[in-house]
Amino acid sequence: MASSSSRIPDERALVVELGKHLRSLREAAGLMTQAALAARLNVSHHYVSKCETDKLVPSEKVFLAWLEACGASPEARRYITEIWAIASTLRGVIPQFARPWLEAEAEAAYLQLWSYIAVPGVLQTYNYAQAMFLLGDLDEETAAASAAARVRRRRLIEGPDGTRVTAVLHESVLHRRVGTPGVMVEQLDDLLEASRRPNLIIQIVRDTGYFFGLEGEFMVATGHAIPDTLNMITMVDQTTTDPAMAERATGLFERIRGHALTIEDSRSVIQEARQRWSQQQ
Repeated sequence: MASSSSRIPDERALVVELGKHLRSLREAAGLMTQAALAARLNVSHHYVSKCETDKLVPSEKVFLAWLEACGASPEARRYITEIWAIASTLRGVIPQFARPWLEAEAEAAYLQLWSYIAVPGVLQTYNYAQAMFLLGDLDEETAAASAAARVRRRRLIEGPDGTRVTAVLHESVLHRRVGTPGVMVEQLDDLLEASRRPNLIIQIVRDTGYFFGLEGEFMVATGHAIPDTLNMITMVDQTTTDPAMAERATGLFERIRGHALTIEDSRSVIQEARQRWSQQQ
């Protein structure tokens, strides 16, 4: 099970802490006004002011220039850079509506995932995730940061103490192109490898026409440290710990899984899809 250290840090607290350290650096360097530092960084004093509060995380370019202008020591650089990296990632790529589910996912002992649109986030490769974000009209820098944040979630299911996962995917997920055929080959290879981990089960529901499971995607997280948590994937993900809804979703998941292929037959279907994409490279 993931420990409480896997919880998502509080964004505002990190940004406030970062601002305090940046201000301390400026003052320690003898730059007693924000305008004095702003002139060196070639930004407005309003920009510096926002960085020293909880209103703005400086860009990488400005942040590095700030460290240089203030003559930060190697120890201070390492410490502040770690805070800046986490704060900028959280502020840039993790929307507020996603936080409740990601908190539950990090603390869960068992995840049940049902998907008929795309590979679930916790199982995505970097290139697959980045392609999804680019298709969602994010700019390249934000898409890259978002994909990196998504791939970090994979740590939850890796290693000897990885979270147990049962993922049931509709066959159409394997044939819906995300990115290039090469990206699809990489993603399906990864699914095949992941399906052999002792804590991870991947099963496929054949695409034979309408299926009652196509009414909606969802995920359920359970564990001793958290209430049963349901995430319903809509225009904006909805997360709830309502016991009745979580129990209903768990029952529906078992019904859906009853229509899935065996683990070995599912691997064969994934391999067939992988071969198809390979031929298109």
